[in-house]
Amino acid sequence: MTAQDNDNERKFHHFHCDPQHDFIIKSNDGMHFRASRFHLARVSTFFADMFSTATSSSTVNNRIEDIITLDYSAAAIKFFLDLAHSSDPKVPSIEFVSTAASLFDLTTYTMCKTELQNIARESLYTAGKRHPMDLLVIASHRQDSTMAKTALSYINYNPWTTSRKEQCQPNLRMFLRYLDRLDPTYAYELVRNLLTVGPLPQESSKVVRYGFFLTPNWSSIADKFDPERRAESSKRPDESSSKKRKL
Repeated sequence: MTAQDNDNERKFHHFHCDPQHDFIIKSNDGMHFRASRFHLARVSTFFADMFSTATSSSTVNNRIEDIITLDYSAAAIKFFLDLAHSSDPKVPSIEFVSTAASLFDLTTYTMCKTELQNIARESLYTAGKRHPMDLLVIASHRQDSTMAKTALSYINYNPWTTSRKEQCQPNLRMFLRYLDRLDPTYAYELVRNLLTVGPLPQESSKVVRYGFFLTPNWSSIADKFDPERRAESSKRPDESSSKKRKL
């Protein structure tokens, strides 16, 4: 950790900028935060170990500022420091699921107390309740089926269905773009649970044709959603292939 940057060249957060705090955290988008070593060490094993092993010749009257860059956004670090400096931390209201997810990751990465990690997780679920489709994307890339099932249970609308014929194709394209955002295994499991078989509308009653339909019964999908099932089935050897090898 060094202090090569000049204060005049740094962009400090408007609140976390107390000049009495000589430890500086820099976000991955260039924002600087002044933080209390005492409070960071109080809530985080990561920072407690860092400060206990750091060697410095500085004194109280001749301090040397330390800077650490964390690969997290300014928004996530702001919420993290709000929690760390509070005597009675509460679940923050976070608009974006991505920010809440970063906050939770940051509390995990810095080995925070269980209390803070639980608060960060709750803030993620609270944000996810407002934006469940985004929470499902995050859950898929974390391979967190419990979080995915929770996200699905939060959905109370049908984002891809419409009563207007002209909206069918645009909605299906939107659906495909959404699937591209998901982990492939989770995308497959979602499609598998969304599709139902039914008769196609037809003019003649002589031939009955069937097709697949998107039927988003979200509470049922949440109950049945099991991406691990797909992973387990892919590990099992194909029976027909085994017979061929024996022949």
